[in-house]
Amino acid sequence: MKKEKITRATLDELEKTMPVLSENEQRNCTGGYRYYDESGMFIEKIGDEDEIRIITRNNFDNLKLDCGNYTANDKTLFKSHSTAFSDANNSIQLNILKFMANKIGYDGNITINGANNNGSCSGKSYITISNTSSIFKSSHYFDLLSVLIHEVEHSNTINESGSLMSEYTATKAQYDSPYFKSYSTERQKEIADRLAYYKKLLEKE
Repeated sequence: MKKEKITRATLDELEKTMPVLSENEQRNCTGGYRYYDESGMFIEKIGDEDEIRIITRNNFDNLKLDCGNYTANDKTLFKSHSTAFSDANNSIQLNILKFMANKIGYDGNITINGANNNGSCSGKSYITISNTSSIFKSSHYFDLLSVLIHEVEHSNTINESGSLMSEYTATKAQYDSPYFKSYSTERQKEIADRLAYYKKLLEKE
């Protein structure tokens, strides 16, 4: 079968099929320390950062009682009694990643390894996240979510895995996500630059 040439018109048609979200929708989640218990369940958000932290529900509730009507100014107290996502044990990290993945409609397998990448997809329902990446080590909720979004898109289009178009659509899924403006500034730029790069390559094919 003859390979169809990908042109700017082809890419423009693809873009029409992707969701277009308002700025308010893209800002539907604001920053803060995001506290999870050891089972991976979200507890509450406090403060202005987007770092995932783990604390037992009992400790969290006791701190709330000690603080009374606590404010964001008490975030240092809660942080000092919790652990960063990147420093938690593997089972807790997996619990949280699975909880996050469920939020974007993925209920397949997730594993963690030490590969030299952000993540990978090796099957229709099999995603791996690397614990050596700067994103993983940052414990940044939305940056980690962007990795999951990328790999979930690959999982949904596994038959096209490894192709330039596959990388383009997975990166576009990250860019078009309602969470895009909640990614770190560096992550936003990285994704936007990569998307433009892939689009240019596709137009040359």
